[in-house]
Amino acid sequence: MIKTLHGRLTAIVVALFALSSVLALLLTSSTTRAYAEEERQRLNASLAADLASYLKQEKLIPVTNANMEEGMEEIKRLMTVNPSIDVYLLDGKGRIVSSSTALDDLDREAVALEPIDRYLQPSPRLPLKGDDPRGGDPQVFSASRFRGGIVYVVLGRTEGTLVDALAGSYALRAAAAMFGGVALFSIFSGGYIFWALTLRMRKLVAKVDGLSTELAGTGTGEAPHGCDEIDGLDHAFDSMAMRLRSLVEALQQADTERRDLVANVTHDLRTPIAGLRGYLETLLMRGEALDPAERKDHLETATRQIDRLSGLIDGLLELARLDSARLELHPEPFVAAELAQDVLQEFRLRAKEKGVELRLKTDDGDTMIEADIGLIQRALANLVENALRHTPSGGWIEMAATREPGVVRLSVGDSGKGIAPEDLEQVFERGVRIEDAKGGGAGLGLAIVRRIVELHGAEIRVQSEVGVGSRFCLFFPVRA
Repeated sequence: MIKTLHGRLTAIVVALFALSSVLALLLTSSTTRAYAEEERQRLNASLAADLASYLKQEKLIPVTNANMEEGMEEIKRLMTVNPSIDVYLLDGKGRIVSSSTALDDLDREAVALEPIDRYLQPSPRLPLKGDDPRGGDPQVFSASRFRGGIVYVVLGRTEGTLVDALAGSYALRAAAAMFGGVALFSIFSGGYIFWALTLRMRKLVAKVDGLSTELAGTGTGEAPHGCDEIDGLDHAFDSMAMRLRSLVEALQQADTERRDLVANVTHDLRTPIAGLRGYLETLLMRGEALDPAERKDHLETATRQIDRLSGLIDGLLELARLDSARLELHPEPFVAAELAQDVLQEFRLRAKEKGVELRLKTDDGDTMIEADIGLIQRALANLVENALRHTPSGGWIEMAATREPGVVRLSVGDSGKGIAPEDLEQVFERGVRIEDAKGGGAGLGLAIVRRIVELHGAEIRVQSEVGVGSRFCLFFPVRA
């Protein structure tokens, strides 16, 4: 099947030229045959009259029983001069009385008089065809009336197909060759012109596909089978429009998330700032009246508020850095189980102070992955810190690094409060806080974890049950 537009246009032109050439040859053959018949009838217009005059002179007409046989022999003798004609003597009603052909060989016993009457009128419109007593299609003839009858001469037969006509006519062969040459020239020149005309369309398709690639990072995909340039452009445009719509929706979603994040962060920033201001104003106004223990308590509280502000700002900066298009990953191979042990070691002192048990679970499988070790460490630290914040004293936090078919799984589980099922879908959204499960915080930690996982082409899942605990699982493809 022809896929390109210029190929299809060329095929249409070829078909049209082939059809028009055949029609032209048929028309030429038909008109040539009609012209030949017209000229033959015109040139032999007096033939029947001359035969009638000769037969009358020889007293062979009118036909009688006495001269019938002699007349037939004379007609056969005359036919030796022009054997392509057939001569018939008709009575006044068109019945065949005598013939140059044996009467038993004829298919007709009579000839229609209407064409003869039209032929004998002054200035008849030629060619005129009458019945052929030997059967077949009507043929041109010459006719002349005499007293009591008609001399009717069939002027040869025009038969055969177009192929026969081409074989027997140099003019038709020359016309066919001319049509063929014109058709070939038109095919090649038309094909080149169509190719040149559709070149700009092909360039436009390439530009649209290139723009879609820039927008989506991938091309528009392969066009459906049998598509030409117009179908390809339509496919590329639809793909680009779909991608633009998804980008607009993503931008709108990002703008909504940004607004929500700003509102939540503004609230979270205002709280420590208000507390910090209150304690500092108290120190300024009543600093001399406070004993050293109270001043120390106020300063420690202010320091905690500063730390909280610093954590919020660091989270915002970290999230902005991860969202930046200029961020470059530095992947390197490392053993996930060893990294998990290092992360847990950072939190052992805090966990001991809170009365939370830290556990590490590994297996004998190969947990080698290739990723940015700094970002993965940050993600695991966020998960452990989140679990430590919401796990009560006497509880436990477990980090696991195990090998599964095709992936390495890193997970952080706890025996905390858990997350309600209706809140699981939005737990990774920026600025979203599940108060029953998480308490304070700006809701940036899990958003940072999800972004780090996405940057590595990995997958994150969460399992949780209220009152039992939660488990966050990260799945990294096995290093080839």
